[in-house]
Amino acid sequence: MSNAVFASFNQAGSEDRNRGKERLMPTEIRQYRDTDESALVECIKELQAYVASLDDLQRIRLPADFDGDRYVQRLLEKVIAQNGVIYLADDGGKVVGCIAGAISQRTEDDDLDGYPTKDGKILELHVKLGQRGQHIGLRLMQALEQHFRAAGCIGCTVDCFAPNVDAHDFYHNVGYADRDITLLKIL
Repeated sequence: MSNAVFASFNQAGSEDRNRGKERLMPTEIRQYRDTDESALVECIKELQAYVASLDDLQRIRLPADFDGDRYVQRLLEKVIAQNGVIYLADDGGKVVGCIAGAISQRTEDDDLDGYPTKDGKILELHVKLGQRGQHIGLRLMQALEQHFRAAGCIGCTVDCFAPNVDAHDFYHNVGYADRDITLLKIL
């Protein structure tokens, strides 16, 4: 084997070994920090663009009309006010997914037709397209569910946009069942 071919072979083998090691380092699921705001905004913007692309009725804001910074500010306010939490999937310093949840605030009116419960609610969940299929969404869900359990919640709810069948299937696969269905008629 010539030196050039051997060097190329060794370099390729080394790159393959390094790639394998990078893959062995698991993506870290960690709590949101104030320094993560811009990464969270980008994650939410990608989620918004994806969901808007599924909306045949064009009622969900397109990326050009979506204020991701303002949306994330409101999300952070809701999470703080309702004993919630945001977790990020951090792959070597790069945010590749996020989940936000809060503890549902029941009112007296809510308890008129149902028994009092304490439930967590998933507000947002997104895993970047190139990172799907690596159980990151599952790990984000598990972290949030653990937060809810520790806070005394007995259940967890999530709303799912009907055309987002991949998300609906994911939620079913991790143990969620359909409970409420909202129907819409254009007048």
